[in-house]
Amino acid sequence: MARAAAVETVIRGGSSAEGWISAAQALLKTKKMQEAVSLGLSLRDRSGQSDEGNLVLGLVQAQHSNPGIAWATLKALPDSLTDLIADVFYRVGFESNPQEATEVLNERLKNQGHTAWKSAYLLRISRDAASTGAEAQATQLLDEIDSRPASTITKAVRAGTDRERSWLPGGSFRKPIKTSDQAINFGLLSYQQPNTVSRNIGDSIQTIAAMGNLVRHSGFTYTGDTELTKFVAEAKSRLKADGVVDSPERSINLIDLYRDGNVYQDLPEPTWAIMYGWYMHATYAGGYNLPFHPNLHPIPISMYFRYPEMLTPEAIDYLREIGPIGCRDWQSVALLTAVGVPAFFSGCITTTVDTLFATEGPDKRDKALFVDSPKTGPGEFRIQEVDDMKEMTNLENLREARRWVTGYADEYAKVTTSRLHSYLPSRSVGSTVTFLPKNPSDNRFGGLIDLTDDGLEVMRTKIREKISAMLQLIAQGQSPHEVRAAWRELVAPDVESARERLTSCGSFHRNLATSHTPSSPEQDQILDVVIDARDAEVKGLKPLVSSLVEHSSRPLRLLVAASKVSGATRKAVTTAAGNHIVEWIDTAAANYSAGHDGLVLTAMDRATGKAVVLPAAAHIHTDVASLVEALGDAPLAAAADPRKNCHSGLTLIRRLASGFKAEHSRALEFTFKATNGLERDFIALDTGVMAFDADALRAAGTLADVDSLAQLKQASLEDAFNVILGPVARVLTPEWNAQPRYISPAEPHITSWRRGAKPWSSVYVSGPAAS
Repeated sequence: MARAAAVETVIRGGSSAEGWISAAQALLKTKKMQEAVSLGLSLRDRSGQSDEGNLVLGLVQAQHSNPGIAWATLKALPDSLTDLIADVFYRVGFESNPQEATEVLNERLKNQGHTAWKSAYLLRISRDAASTGAEAQATQLLDEIDSRPASTITKAVRAGTDRERSWLPGGSFRKPIKTSDQAINFGLLSYQQPNTVSRNIGDSIQTIAAMGNLVRHSGFTYTGDTELTKFVAEAKSRLKADGVVDSPERSINLIDLYRDGNVYQDLPEPTWAIMYGWYMHATYAGGYNLPFHPNLHPIPISMYFRYPEMLTPEAIDYLREIGPIGCRDWQSVALLTAVGVPAFFSGCITTTVDTLFATEGPDKRDKALFVDSPKTGPGEFRIQEVDDMKEMTNLENLREARRWVTGYADEYAKVTTSRLHSYLPSRSVGSTVTFLPKNPSDNRFGGLIDLTDDGLEVMRTKIREKISAMLQLIAQGQSPHEVRAAWRELVAPDVESARERLTSCGSFHRNLATSHTPSSPEQDQILDVVIDARDAEVKGLKPLVSSLVEHSSRPLRLLVAASKVSGATRKAVTTAAGNHIVEWIDTAAANYSAGHDGLVLTAMDRATGKAVVLPAAAHIHTDVASLVEALGDAPLAAAADPRKNCHSGLTLIRRLASGFKAEHSRALEFTFKATNGLERDFIALDTGVMAFDADALRAAGTLADVDSLAQLKQASLEDAFNVILGPVARVLTPEWNAQPRYISPAEPHITSWRRGAKPWSSVYVSGPAAS
């Protein structure tokens, strides 16, 4: 298929480079990643085709590796090649280094290089540029599209261009907001942003709940959009009498506030808002729009943080400034606390939606409803995600959300659902609810999934009281600084209670005192090398040992963790080792858990001083003693995991916790233990190649901890090392763990084929073949 794609491209007049691009894209489309890697490596090793090889490798890396890896590969190529994949090139550039990518783009715009790009590429690059702040450049790219004959522009590109312009200066989403000197500007959340629009009715139900917390204040009147103020008046008609709060008489100017895109709005100072819900959807290559708009002053409650990667240093400083943060779920409390942001568990704002749904007389509900769950009996069925919402105005979405909750309040006695924002709103208005989430250990549900009736009442009462206290201060005319100080004082007991809960489960992390082994040992001091020889890698043992011996300046003791090694292989390895010591750690020798991981840990436990772990499917290009020196005074050192979306240690912790499935209580306990003691996120490491301080780990009992954690069904040995030692480990440069499948430094110290095809496979990989 790949060969055919390449040939067809060339036959149609394309260059050889375009042919190789077509071949690589065909392989990637059919998920033949290793074949695409092999194509790139083989081209790179050919005389005169190294640039084309790196072009192919860059395409693979853009899809499967961290964007910085792809950018480093591609930016070294000439414009004539990167122009062929301009959309991919600039995407990884803006994702990893916006300033550098903007400089490169400026040069191409200056010399009119962009005029040769496809219209679809121009649109995509415009989006990425605008999302990182390069709005003038984004406009210039769109102008190029508009200059072309209309017949050459597809409907999709035309629609995308029009939408992109609506978010640029002068566009409809950037229009000035009407204000009044006498009114308090207050935002009601909607869910627009340049990259995506919500089609989840649950989002708008949250806004209805937030509206209820606003309109229950007796002295507030409303200005702004006529239809929106009319809707608020309609909503107040069912306001619960016992929910009304006396307040100062103030005019509230209602603003349609974009939860994920408010940085693009022309917000007046100050604009207040209750900020709740999912944070947040990324905006193209620019990532997450956090901090919020500088004129926005949030009441931060019922917030859920989906992606640890969004917590950049700037975002963390901002959250500390506006915090403490009230979190919808306990996992978000743990996440924020782990990066130094004060937080507490508030629960979900939709538990307060009943404020706007007063009922009179006896409960006449008699229907059953199934929302995104198996229909196991009589009743109606609904899907909570509605595609039409993407084309509807915020007001239309709010009307639809009110219709849904009205149904819960007036018609449906029983609700069965997998959706959080069906489960909690319907319970709030008194339905009997069966909650059947697809994964009870999903990080959205901590503290909500097993909520009792008493717990629900306490939750919504506290949410109402906190929001009301802040609204009263705002209505009295207090400044943002004064309101923020009052918020900190109000929630201080909640923050302390959260800290106590988070620490109650203990921690996976220990204080490790590294040994006093000199970082530069004597030349005659034996260096222990643990070789992790998994069954599929045994063929690599002899070549690995030969490369170790070839470059070593010190005597080696090779501790080979392997369960299935023939006598012939053992003999060959021993011969290759020469005068160096070889010890075999097989099942009979294991003193840790059953399975191969136990063999590796047993071998590590036998090591002394500062030692090394290598996979059998590896080749050494330098003195392995240098890896020990790179360890320094850390207990463990390894290179960063090069795979896409595998950079964050906190993301790894979340992934492992979700693997508990039905055991959601254990998932929460694991999350607390894994984050307790952290002060920041850490880089997830590929521990297939690592240096470690054997004496320090043994003294602290760390290997036993790793063994215990690795027995979790969803955790690998690498996962366990990361959770326990990742926060205190030293991150090595990629040269120490070059992986052709993901990253190929020009001059590697160690090449590992643990992931992907091995040198002895039928698929081409660079490096020595096993003999």
